[in-house]
Amino acid sequence: MDSFALIIIGVAAWQGWAHVTRTSIKRKTRRFEDQRAILTKDKILHEDSALVEKAEGRGDELIERIGRAIQEENIPRIVLSTREVSVDGGDRCAFLVAADEKFKGVETIVGTHNYGNRLDVVWYVIHDTPEDMWEREEKFTASWEKKHRKDWLAVHYGGGYVSPKSLGVRDNEELHNGIGLVVGVIRNEVENFKKGLNLDFSAVDSRTRGFVNLFRP
Repeated sequence: MDSFALIIIGVAAWQGWAHVTRTSIKRKTRRFEDQRAILTKDKILHEDSALVEKAEGRGDELIERIGRAIQEENIPRIVLSTREVSVDGGDRCAFLVAADEKFKGVETIVGTHNYGNRLDVVWYVIHDTPEDMWEREEKFTASWEKKHRKDWLAVHYGGGYVSPKSLGVRDNEELHNGIGLVVGVIRNEVENFKKGLNLDFSAVDSRTRGFVNLFRP
C-alpha cells in the first residue's frame, strides 16, 4: 500500500474519531440540559418555604410580583427567566429563575403549587454545573469518553460556569450579596402577599442568614 493510500486511511480514521467525539460531547450536553430540569437534594445549597392559607390558584400572581420586585431591586447582573423543573423526578412545573451572569451554575429558583386550599411557596438556592454532572455520571462513562472530560468541561466552563468553593474572597462576597438580596426580596414579597390576605408570616423560618458558610468546605 503506497503512502498516499495510508494518508487517506489516516485522514478517514481521524475524521471518524472526531465525529464520535463530537457526538459524545453533544450527547453529554443534552444530558446536562435534561438534568438541569430535575431538582435533587444534592443540588440544593439552601431552601425555604411558606404555606399561604386560602391562596389556592394565586401562584402565578405571586410569582409575577416576586419577579417585578427583583427587577426593581436592580441587583447587579441578575437576570430572570423561567424553567420547567421537576422536583425529584415528579411532574414538571414552572419556576422563576434568578441567576447572576458572572457566576453561572448558581441560581435561586422559586415556585408554587396548590396544597388543598393553600398555596405552597418554595424557593431554593441551587448549584449545578457540567462538572457536577460529570461526577454524577462518572461510573456510567466509558473509559474513552473520560479522556475528553477536559474538552467537554472547557466548552461549558468557558461559558461562565463556576465552582463556588474555588472563588476568591471578593467574588465569594459578590455571589453571597446577590443571593442574599434575591432571597430577601422573595421573603419580603411572600410576607407582603400574606399581609394582603391578613395572614401571619411569623411561621416562615429565617434560614437565609449564614450564607457566608454555604460554599466553604
